[in-house]
Parts: sequence; C-alpha cells; structure tokens
Amino acid sequence: KALSDRVKADEELVAHIRRKYEIKNTTGYSLNSLIDYDDPIDILQHLIIGSEGTLGFISEITLRTVPDPPYKGTGLVFFENIHEACRATELIKEKWPHVDALELLDISALKVVQNQRCIPKFVKSFDGDQTALLTEIIAESKEELSHNIHTVTSGLQGIPTHDFNFKTKPVERMELWDMRKGLLAAVGGNRKTGTTVIIEDFAVPLKHLGPATLDVRKLLGDLEYDIFNIFGHAKDGNM
Repeated sequence: KALSDRVKADEELVAHIRRKYEIKNTTGYSLNSLIDYDDPIDILQHLIIGSEGTLGFISEITLRTVPDPPYKGTGLVFFENIHEACRATELIKEKWPHVDALELLDISALKVVQNQRCIPKFVKSFDGDQTALLTEIIAESKEELSHNIHTVTSGLQGIPTHDFNFKTKPVERMELWDMRKGLLAAVGGNRKTGTTVIIEDFAVPLKHLGPATLDVRKLLGDLEYDIFNIFGHAKDGNM
C-alpha cells in the first residue's frame, strides 16, 4: 500500500504506467496494479506474477473460464492494402463484440501459404499490397450465427475486395486455424538457404495499428530486410 501511494503521488510516473499498459503488455510485472487498485490484496493479486519471475507461489487456484459458444463461422476477409485491413479491425472491434478473433496476414504471408487448400485460388493472382483478416464470429445458435455473420458482412460493405466466405463446418474452420498456427513454420521453411528467421513483436493502441504497421514496413525496407512478413493478432493491436 505504501508503494502504491508513492507511485500515485508521482503524476509523471502514473501517466507513464498508464501509457505503457494501454497496449498489450506481457513483459515484466503488472505494475499498473499499483495505480489501478487501492486495496493491498487486490494490488498483490495482480502484481504477483510476471514474465521475469514470481513474488510468491500459488498452492491452489480456481479458474473462471470464458464462454465458448458452440456455433462459429471462420473466414478470410480480403482488403486492398494493410492500412484498410487495420482500419476495418478498429471498426469491427468497436461495433461487433461477437467477432471473437481477427488475425492479420499481409501479402507476403499470404503468398507463403497460397498453395494450401483453405486459401482461395485468386490469392495467387495478387500482385499488390492485398491483406487478409482471418475472422471468427461466434454465436449461441445457428440462427444467431447467420445473423451475426450478416451483420458484419453488411456493415463492411465496400471495404473488403472480395466476397465473404465464412466456413461453419468444423473441419473447414480448423483448416484455416491450422494454416494460421503453422504460419511461422511456413515462413521459416520458405526462407533462402543460409538465412535465419528473426521474429519480433510490437503492440500499439488499435487506432495507431495501421500507421505503425506501415512505419515498421518502411523501417525494415530502409534497413535492407528485403524479405519479411507481417502477421499477428490484429484485434489486440499486436503484430
């Protein structure tokens, strides 16, 4: 409690911590608990474990799980460029809570997996900055799923470049997710002999995702990294 009070008394430090934890942050201890809570127990509960070690151990735990609706529709939604895909991500997250996942694949990532069965054949003809969002929509019933899919597709009219095609059969949905989960390995397998794969994450507030992604792309080009792929958890602002 004394440490929390000291931190809260420093306006500059409070602003710095808030800024750092507005975005996805899994590094170190959750220092935001020192400004988010007043009760010492609440502070300790949220502070105790971080990627740099622990301040204690847990001998017993109860998990409160999130709902896992039984009906899902999964599909690749294509956009003219990465900026449009990022703009759509912000719109979708703001308007439609039943969209459970948005995974971005830039043109380079799409080209790596273009021969997989779950990827539409027209991807092979892409020659610009086309970008896809692997999108999953959830519902409690078939009727609700159809309604939710229609809500999203009609709300996005005019932004994507190709017709929507959401898969609802589990085997077809899993093909898409297997593609996404295996993307890093596919990228690694596609590299030139004698080269090494380097992977780095960055996370920004969602409203800055489009410009930040373009800036990272320019930086990689300026540093003469001629072959690179950008993909990641667009809904979290994490690439």
